[in-house]
Amino acid sequence: MILKRYALIDKHIYILALMKFVNSLCNFVIPFLSLYCTSTLGLSIWDTGIIVSISNVFSIVAILIGGRLSKKVSNKKNFVVYMYLLSAVCYILVVIIESVVFKILLIIIGFTLSSIAIPMIDYFVGHFSREEDNKVAFSLIYLSHNIAIGIGAMFSGILFSINSNLIFIFDALTIIFSTLIIIIFFDFKGDTYNTKRHFEDIQRLQKNKMKVPKYKKIFLIVMVIYAISYAQVNFLLPIFLNKYSTAAGSQIYGVLMSTNAITVIIFTPIVTSISNKICTTIALIIAGGLFMAGYMGYNINLSIIVLGTTTLIWSLGEIFCSINHMPLLIENENKSEIGVYSSYANTANRLGTVVSSLIGAGLVNLCGYRYIWIIVGFVVMAGVVLMCISHKLYLLKK
Repeated sequence: MILKRYALIDKHIYILALMKFVNSLCNFVIPFLSLYCTSTLGLSIWDTGIIVSISNVFSIVAILIGGRLSKKVSNKKNFVVYMYLLSAVCYILVVIIESVVFKILLIIIGFTLSSIAIPMIDYFVGHFSREEDNKVAFSLIYLSHNIAIGIGAMFSGILFSINSNLIFIFDALTIIFSTLIIIIFFDFKGDTYNTKRHFEDIQRLQKNKMKVPKYKKIFLIVMVIYAISYAQVNFLLPIFLNKYSTAAGSQIYGVLMSTNAITVIIFTPIVTSISNKICTTIALIIAGGLFMAGYMGYNINLSIIVLGTTTLIWSLGEIFCSINHMPLLIENENKSEIGVYSSYANTANRLGTVVSSLIGAGLVNLCGYRYIWIIVGFVVMAGVVLMCISHKLYLLKK
């Protein structure tokens, strides 16, 4: 049934999914930024931390700007093309220029420019899909992104070990190829909704008043909480495994991340089918419950079976959250506001990620490592409670 739903969505969604796949295939610069700064540029941990933080802050600002521009820029296709190509040029210049300062500036500028385009891509997904197909459309984009990340992870470390400049070259090349896909195959000539809807959009733009319902505001807070807890997988989990596991922590962590990737690829169509049959807010409550159960499971036992099972559980939560968060935010909204809501969602997610390491380190200093995942689970529980409140308000709104 879900495969039939995938077959019925607009062809532009498939083009966007292909573009996302190519773009994500060698998305290496930011994941390897800290390693590049320390091992290649010879910077200190402190300086590296500042650079990574500045990059994230600039990307958050860029996403918010991109969301606003998505309402005002008429030729959105060309805007995305220019942002991506300029980003690719920045990454190529990193390889050519010798100055460490200019290398860092170009990395930050390149990341910022690509971040501006993010709300535009989400706008296109919402624009070319019917409201009842939003979950299917966003799940296809999410699935293509994760398949590409999984493939890229197989050779990213090898490229970096051969020559660290290769991560910039390959990242730039995939950006250029993904941009060519947009230029050649993506046909977007402007907004084409009915006259009444178009008139309403113009009126709202002129008044410059976009009222965000309370249940959506609460959900954005939930997104920050979910992002804080999810980011601990990258921050706390490797340290936790290395401290308490009898086997090599890095090897176990690699197995768990592979489990996550496989789960996402196999179960995304199934979770999409389930999500289409239930209320969107309920799906996001389920996401929080799975996050909570999965994270707390790490404190049960460190056998590979338990670790793999708990990873599978929170991975299902990741799928539920990724598929349903944008459909909830853009539900019953004018097409012109999709990009703005995308900027809110991505800002909430990145904000949670930025502060996650500080919160994780603070929790460890306060409570120690032994029961840290129980505490992370309770953090998620706060998000689930807020999501339940959002659900009640959502039902009242309906």
